[in-house]
Parts: sequence; C-alpha cells; structure tokens
Amino acid sequence: MPYGKPRVLQKGNTYCLLFHTFYVNGYSADILMPQWSAYTVPKSAKFASLPPDISDCLRADPRISANISQMCSNYKTKLNINYDFLYPPNLNKTGTDQFDALITSNIVPMYQDFKKIWHYLHNVMLLRDAAKANGINVMSGPVFDYNYDGHYDTLEQIKKYVNDTKIPIPTHYYIVLTSCNNGTQTPQDCEGSLHARSFIIPHRQDNSESCPVLLISLLILLLGLGLGLGLRSCKRVADNPWTCTTLRCGERRLTENGCSCSDDCSQNEDCCTNYNSICKGEKSWLQDNCEDDDIPQCPEGYSRPPVILFSLDGFRFDYLKKWKSSVPVIDKLRTCGVHAPYMIPVYPTKTFPNHYTIITGLYPESHGVIDNRMYDVDMNASFSLGTKEKFNPRWYKGQPLWLTAMYQGLKTGSFFWPGSEVKINGTYPNFYKTYNGSILYEERVFTILKWLDLPKKDRPDFYTLYLDEPDHSGHRHGPYSNEIGKALERVDKIVGMLMDGLKQRNLQRCVNLILISDHGMEESDCKKFAYLNEYIDNAKDIYMHYGPAGRIRAKDVPEDYFTFDSEGLVKNLTCRSPDQHFKPYLKHFLPKRFHYASSRRIEDVHLYMDPQWQANLKPTMKNCKGGFHGSDNQYKNMQTIFLGHGPGFKTKTEVQPFSNIEVYNLICDLLQITPTPNNGTHGSLNHLLKKSVYIPTHLKEVSATSSCSSTKFRPTTVLQTECLCSSLESLPADACKELNLSLSEVKSADALNLPYGRPRVVQENSKWCLLHQHWYVSGYSHDILMPLWSAYTVNKTENLVPPLPNILNCVLVDVRIPFNINQSSYNKEDQDLTYGFLYPPNLQSRPYQFEGVFTSNLVPMYKAFQNFSPSWLPGSYMNVKNTQIPIPTHYYIVLTNCKDTMKSPLQCDTSLDVLAFILPHRPDNSESCADDREESLWVEERIWAHRARVRDVELITGLDFYQDRKQPVTEIIQLKTFLPTVEDPK
Repeated sequence: MPYGKPRVLQKGNTYCLLFHTFYVNGYSADILMPQWSAYTVPKSAKFASLPPDISDCLRADPRISANISQMCSNYKTKLNINYDFLYPPNLNKTGTDQFDALITSNIVPMYQDFKKIWHYLHNVMLLRDAAKANGINVMSGPVFDYNYDGHYDTLEQIKKYVNDTKIPIPTHYYIVLTSCNNGTQTPQDCEGSLHARSFIIPHRQDNSESCPVLLISLLILLLGLGLGLGLRSCKRVADNPWTCTTLRCGERRLTENGCSCSDDCSQNEDCCTNYNSICKGEKSWLQDNCEDDDIPQCPEGYSRPPVILFSLDGFRFDYLKKWKSSVPVIDKLRTCGVHAPYMIPVYPTKTFPNHYTIITGLYPESHGVIDNRMYDVDMNASFSLGTKEKFNPRWYKGQPLWLTAMYQGLKTGSFFWPGSEVKINGTYPNFYKTYNGSILYEERVFTILKWLDLPKKDRPDFYTLYLDEPDHSGHRHGPYSNEIGKALERVDKIVGMLMDGLKQRNLQRCVNLILISDHGMEESDCKKFAYLNEYIDNAKDIYMHYGPAGRIRAKDVPEDYFTFDSEGLVKNLTCRSPDQHFKPYLKHFLPKRFHYASSRRIEDVHLYMDPQWQANLKPTMKNCKGGFHGSDNQYKNMQTIFLGHGPGFKTKTEVQPFSNIEVYNLICDLLQITPTPNNGTHGSLNHLLKKSVYIPTHLKEVSATSSCSSTKFRPTTVLQTECLCSSLESLPADACKELNLSLSEVKSADALNLPYGRPRVVQENSKWCLLHQHWYVSGYSHDILMPLWSAYTVNKTENLVPPLPNILNCVLVDVRIPFNINQSSYNKEDQDLTYGFLYPPNLQSRPYQFEGVFTSNLVPMYKAFQNFSPSWLPGSYMNVKNTQIPIPTHYYIVLTNCKDTMKSPLQCDTSLDVLAFILPHRPDNSESCADDREESLWVEERIWAHRARVRDVELITGLDFYQDRKQPVTEIIQLKTFLPTVEDPK
C-alpha cells in the first residue's frame, strides 16, 4: 500500500486489516468478505499455474470467527455461482506463497461466466500494464449497488445472496490500477505524479449467448467503447434494467431485466417506459408541449380519470427554484399544470402525521397519528416506525381516502403510504405493499403502471406512490448540500419514468397526477440544541420526545402519567434565560392554528422552538449534523410542494398557498366521490380545477337574533359603586337616548362597521341580540352576559384620542339590555381580573367616547392582558368571582382590508386581505417573558405567534363571516382558509 490504505467512509462498518507477505486485505464482518485487496504487480511479473496438489485447497483463516467467515460448503455444486480470489494466488511463484492466498478471507462470490472476465483482466491486461509502467499498484474489491444510484448500499438494500446464506452477491467488481507517470520509477519509489485507471465491472450471470469473439465483449464491458453495433443478439443484462438504451433495443427478453426493450414488448405489455423514445424515435413526455385539453382523453375502458397521489418525502418548497436545472420533469409539471408557491404542512412537520393528514383531511389531534413516535396511556402502548405496533389499527383514526373510494365502489392501489399496510376499519386497499425501503424506485413506478394495465374490473381508480427522497439525503447531508441536487436528479428521473409510462399507454391526457410532499427540511447545527438538564436539577423522572417539537411526560407510565406535575414543570422552565430558544407551554395554550391539543396522545408539556433549534433532555446526540424537520409549520423552511397535472386541473396556473388538510376533499372531487367529514373546507380548492364538482354555500344561521331594544330610555345610570365617575358632567345628559338610533342611522352604522355583513351565529341554542351604535355594532349574548362579537372600521388617518378624564373608569348601564342579563359588577378583591372594553372608546373623538363605556361593551379581562385589544371567543371558562360572568380562555381579532390599499373597506370592489389572531387569555405574560421589557419588544411578537386562519376563528366561536360580501363563495372560502407564512418577527 504505497499510497496508504483505503479509508472506509461507510458509517457503522466493521472491518479489520489482514496482512500477508504479498498483499493486504480489508475484511468486512458485515458482508463476510474482503472490501478491498491491495497489492503491487512488478514489471517482470508472470502468472504461474497452481500445482495440482494445492489448487483445490481452501483453508479457513484462523483470524476470522466462523460466524463471519465463508466456507466451501456455502457454494453448492451445479450452480452458476462459486467463489474466486480477490488477490490472485497464481501471481506468487512458489507453492508456499500461493498457499498463503488460498484462504477464506480472500474469497468473494463470483458467477462462473464472470470469472472469464476477471481472469482475463488479471492474466492479460494487468500484466500488460505492469510491463509498460514499470510496475502497477492494484486495489480491487466487490461493489453493492442494487438501487443503481452510484452510491454504496446499506445492508438493508442488498437483495441477492449466495444460495440460502448471508453472503451477499456483488452487483459489480471494481479495480483501480495506479502507476508512476515517470516510467523509470516503480509505484513504491514514485516521487512525481501518478497515473490511474479504474473500472467498475457489472457482475453478470453470463457474458454472451452468440457473440463469437469474447474479447470484443470484454472490451465493451471493461472499457465502455460502444462497440455494440451488430451485437444485438448478445444476451446482456442492462446496467439499469429499467430503462432502454440503443444497445438494448431489439434485445431478447431477459428475466433479469425489470422491463423489456424487445421488438414484441408492446404486445407483451412490458416495455421500459422510455422504449418509444429510445427505440422508436418518438418524443419523450418531457420533450412534448404542455397539454391543454378541456376534457379527459382516456383510452377505451376508462370510465373516469384515475388519480395518482405521488409523494416525494422532504421536498422543501425552494428546492424547485434552487435546483431547477436538476428537475426538468418536475419543473415541466409545475409550468404546465397548477401549482402553489408552497403548501403548508400540519404541525408537527413530521412524515407520518402529514401523510396521514393528506390522506384523511384531518389534523393529527383528530386522526391520532400525532408524531412518528408517541405513547397512548389508554392503550399503554408506544408507537414508532420500527416496531410492529405501527401495524396496530387502533392508532389510526379517521377514514383514509382509499377506504372512502372503496366504500363508494372504486378500487384503490397503494405502493407505500403511511397507514396503507394497516387493516384500518378491517380493510386494506385493494392493492398494497408492505413498506420496504430497499425496493427500487423504478420497480415502484413500473408496478403502478402495471396496475393501470389491468382489466377495467380489476384496475384501481386511485393510487398512492411514495419515495423517501430527498428526505433521506436531507437528513444525512443537510438541505444545502450538493447531495440534495443528486437526490433530486434521481427522483426527477423517476417522475419522468412515470410520465413516459403514462404517455406510452396514451394516459397522459387521462390521469390526474398530484405531486406532493409532507414537509420541508432545516439545517441541523450542534450549537442550536437546548438541553433541559441545564434548566432543571433532576430529570431522572422525565421522558422527553426530543427534536424541534419536544413533548414531555412522566418516565414511568402509566403509573405516574396522571400525577405528573406538568404545570409545575412549565413554570420551572419559563423565562429561565435571556437567550432561551424555547417556550414551554401547557398544550392548551399552544397557538390554536396548530390544532394540537385535543388528544391524550399529545403530552401536556410542549416545547415550542425557535427557528433552526431543537431540544433534548441532555447532550446524548452522537450526530447533530445534517438536516431535520418537525418545527412550526409556518416556518418557511418547513413549507413543501404541491403540483397538480392532468385533465381535471387548470393549466399554467399558480394559486395562493394552502394547507394540506384541503387535499383530501380535492382528490374526492377528482374521483367524483363524496368525502367523509373532515377538517378541510370543501370547495376551498375549486380554483385549481377546470370544472368544479362541489359548489359550496354559506353556512345557514341556526340561532337568529332576538330583540334587545328599549322604548323607554331612562336617564344615564352609572354602574353601582365599582366605578369612579367624578367627571360625569363631561358626558351628555341624554347619553342613553343616543343609543336609540333611527333606521337611517342603523343603515349608516351597518355600512360603516359591517361592510361585508354581520357575523352569522351557527352555534345552536344561542340567544343574542344586535346592538347598533354610531361607531360600532355588536352582537350581545344573553347566555354569556357579554358581546359575542364587536365590529368597527378604523380609517387610515385615525389615531387613538386621549380619553375624557376618568371616563374609562365609568361604566354606564345599557338600558337596551334587561338587567338580569347585564353585567352589573366586578369583584375588586380579585387583584388579577378587571373589565375591558371590546370596542376601544378612545378610538373616537371625545364627544362620542361615551358610546364605548356601556355595559354591553364590557368583557372580563386579566390586567396583564390589557396590552391587547381583541374580541372574545367562547371555550371552556371559569366565572368571575361571585357572578355568572364567564372568563374567556382566548380573545380573537379579525382584521380585514382591501387588497387595493388605495380603497377603504367600504369602497373595496376587488379582493380582500385578512389577518386573524386567537390570543390566549392568561393572568400573566410569562409566555413572552415580559418583565422588565418594553411592550414594543414583545407584544407584537406575542400577537404574531398566535395568528390564525379566519376559519379557525369561525370553528372556535360558532360564527360565520363575510356572508354579505358580493363575491363568489369559493373566493370567500379561500380568504378564510389562507394563513400567510410570517417568519419569526424578531
């Protein structure tokens, strides 16, 4: 080894060095054979014949344990595979030296016909080069590349073994020949530059069926000289058995190949997907122009266009731009079909939760798969991807789309999808495969195509297909590595294989394809880990699901599950350090947009991490490089892709981003079936389709407004003794009469404050009334003794006006509200709780400020919360002490403006923009570590953290907005379901 021993870059590889007089081997305990053999062939070398008395001798290497060694008995007679030697024994001159190489640590499995190539290489080419170059250094060994990606395989990816042993069969052998460029120097003495030649030779079962000249075949195999013309009758297994090359066109059909390039492959329905373009000179799908057909063009026997849902795991949204040249097929799908700049995954941004959300339309808290790893105290069981518990149907709630389709008479096929290999509700898809990551991508696509070839009575209507790239490369190398580009090139070829296969079957204008992913990817940094043992003294009783969405529970379960002090732990972890990169939450205080609380599988304690940060209990991670995902689904690097292509989709169209919970309903529409109830909003993606299948309508109001008016307006009444009103003279004497608006004033108030119509109450059995003031309108609830909502318009030029002296300490009784449903008192003994005004009185000039200080505008509010200015939403609540007034758990606010910022909300005749927030109503501001910090440094940050969709507000309040807006309902739904991605505002 004049240039040093090879460095083994495979992780977890167990090997040892074995030294001999004339060669050194690196023996692998994992593959039971040498990974490499190194030796030098001198200029004068000649191969000697082995003496008959030792030619059949193979001795066991005593340095290698029997359980990791090969034996003669591994190779049965009358089979086309046997063993041969990596270092050739006959390179040694004496019998003793030759005997040194006849040892089990020097043998490799080798096909009988391949030995001809191997021996020719050594006996002719190697000696010839050594003679020319004054000696040559040789490095050779086996190669395992069963997935044809040009990288070494893991043990799990190896597919062929010698007989029934654990000895893997190499797919190739390599040899590297190195000599000195200075022909007067030997490899050992070389002081100048080196000259190297290397070969990677396919290890095939045979070389030729009818080629008369073996040497030509050898040259083709070894040197790749393209001498194939006139040799098409040679029986050859392709380097990639799933694609045609010009050499394969017209071949005889081989069982070793995944598909055929023979002249009769069309009749046998086993052509490789590129057969027409390579062997017939037709255009590939990539070379065609974009399709733009108004109706599907399906071959006879297709009653409806099939739908293929194709997931590329971990495909971050910006890969499409950064690696555009690496993904020409995917880029054409984006250009020709419909796409979103990004799609929003659900939280946490993990593989199983998001794939199962896509296929059910449910949030993880609803479908039960809340993470890739989880514990269920009711089942007293733990779920993870590597255990049999993954196949337990009890983990999977909801109705996956393959069941929805099957229940309505359709057939389905799944070549991998989380949940597809599980007997959910007692049923599998009609066709499915148990997950095996070593199955080649090509085989997966070809199987989908073969399912499409089935007779109509057997053929699926809905298909799923899954690849684990670029996620695998993202985890291993990080999202900014060149390996991502290589992985994307690989998957792009696979997508191209699918599209060519569809075209070959005349299905390119028939099949609706959705290319999708589950999440993005973030760069991992060892310096961006937060360790809990630095914040708490004793962590021995704690179990933590580590990562970017940490969850914490008791270690001993189920014994300590319900007695674990979650609240105390959150308090102990809150605001411990000025540079703390996580916020501890009790799960019910997490941002409502996560929809990540209503499941017992979600632990009570949750760690919300800053962008790029992860958490663990203590520094036990051996490898913290590469990439990760799981963070806030609003972080840009967690965003992913959506591409739709086919006769059902619009062409050359970009739509605004949307959440993946909407995809289930979309696929149901493409399949012309009825979706089961889900968390998506049916019709929200109608604008992706050429023709809408489902036409949404506004929800019907189920609790109509009742009367809250008084014909007798008494003199202004101050609310008992809790208010200090030393300046009542500043109020109009007839303030109560000002509430008695005329019909024209009511109409003006509606136009100003409700330009899109009043909210409809869609919660049942709600008793409420409509209250009009000049500057705001509210819906007052008889049930909760406060307004359900308050609506007003803030003009561009308006500023808050200093209030009249002490007016905010005055509360006037609203005589329109019967006394028994009016708020009448707040207990001053409660040091944390006071009242606030839903409509800010000081938003108007002083003469009109009194409109905002009536009891009908009061809401209970913690003093620490009064930095905000929102509206109330119902939920679980406590009562104000000694009263029936419930304390809200959250407040919401919805801000709507015209997209054309030159127009006011009243003038807007174009699209709207909206921002919504759902803010936890808490007695302190520990969530923001607000002590000793200026409000400008934390209030807006807090508000943005709790942004939400309008639809989230509707769901949690029982209200429905924008019903009088003169705009198609589908556009209103898009507005309600959109949530802009905003990076951390710090």
